[in-house]
Amino acid sequence: MRHFIYIIICALVWSFASCSSDKLEEDGSTTMPNHQDEDTLSAALITDDYQYKLPVIFHVLYQDRNDQSQYIPSSRFRALLGYVNNIYQGGVYETIDGDRSSDVRLTFELAEQDEQGNKLSTPGVDYVKWNGDYPIDVQSFMSGKIAEAKSLIWEPNDYINVMVFPFKNDDSGGLTLGISHLPFAVEGDSALAGLTTVKPGNYTKHSLTYPHCSSINGTYVWKVPGSNEYYESSRYADPTASSFTVNAADIVVTLAHELGHYLGLFHAYTEQNDSTGSVMVDDCFDSDYCDDTFSYDRVAYEKWLTDYMTNTPNDAISLSTMLSRTDCDGNDQFSTDIMDYAWSLGYKITEGQRSRIRQVLYYSPLIPGPKKASTATTKAASSLKDQILCRPRFVKCTFPIIGKADTLTLKP
Repeated sequence: MRHFIYIIICALVWSFASCSSDKLEEDGSTTMPNHQDEDTLSAALITDDYQYKLPVIFHVLYQDRNDQSQYIPSSRFRALLGYVNNIYQGGVYETIDGDRSSDVRLTFELAEQDEQGNKLSTPGVDYVKWNGDYPIDVQSFMSGKIAEAKSLIWEPNDYINVMVFPFKNDDSGGLTLGISHLPFAVEGDSALAGLTTVKPGNYTKHSLTYPHCSSINGTYVWKVPGSNEYYESSRYADPTASSFTVNAADIVVTLAHELGHYLGLFHAYTEQNDSTGSVMVDDCFDSDYCDDTFSYDRVAYEKWLTDYMTNTPNDAISLSTMLSRTDCDGNDQFSTDIMDYAWSLGYKITEGQRSRIRQVLYYSPLIPGPKKASTATTKAASSLKDQILCRPRFVKCTFPIIGKADTLTLKP
């Protein structure tokens, strides 16, 4: 069923996402015997219409088992993944003028078994008692500076690992909802612009010196304190309603966004590299390697947004105004892309983004699913044992907390 979005009123949105630097070294060991890779499916069968099914394991780090905001019920993750799948399948949400998403031909599934093949009592969820500092410094966690972090991930060739824990506040002045590592690309014709390349080889979790994963701020996965409402749009759970209440810290959009990073997508707005990685710049040029996404000056937009939200009465704030962007050619645009943030409807994946994700699925190591590269070619090149490789591009975005209401209403 298709659900049309009409804009009525709005208030504030904020979010933050970043991607940490990575290290990789080649390993001669093999992946799980039941791994669905090039050994189990002929490359000839992996067409553009092939439906990928990627197992996801949420590692929930908690200290108090009796606190549902820490020990989040497994049913919550089943619902979240279902909503994210609606975004990736396309055609579920669109604006009245027909702006709709592409179908990536990808389904995220809750993992049914652990690494040893044992059936999980809570599919897709691994509860981990955490004895370290809590909330957790997500930058230190993702970079491998916390010793326990790397041991938590399951084989990345078989699972997409998503860590869930409350993030420690930093001094950025913004709110961090998620952070992800980018994938690697194999040297040669299949390499994608912007991704760190590695030589052909058989890479596993033993090749890593850091926890290759996405991390989601667990504080926003569960309910709003003192309420029965989740940090999400009501459009997911009740798409037939006459109006939608959209939460500023929509964790569904955050998860879809971070999985986009994990599968090779960059932010839609202009960024460039510095010594710490990719950062927003007060400039305008294409930097996400997708020709069909518009780019814009995010620094200028945030300055305008802060001024607008600060000086406009709540009842006069216009959602359509905040959703508007000015692209690099001076044209007015409307933000719907999952790789944009604050303000954005966050439901659209373009054909260019779809193509980029598919290329990662076809060829990148440490990503579940069958590959187009042959086993013989990949394993024959596995001769550079224990070589430390370059870190992939680091992506970071910061969004200010302006301090107004955090909901908006949309009419389908």
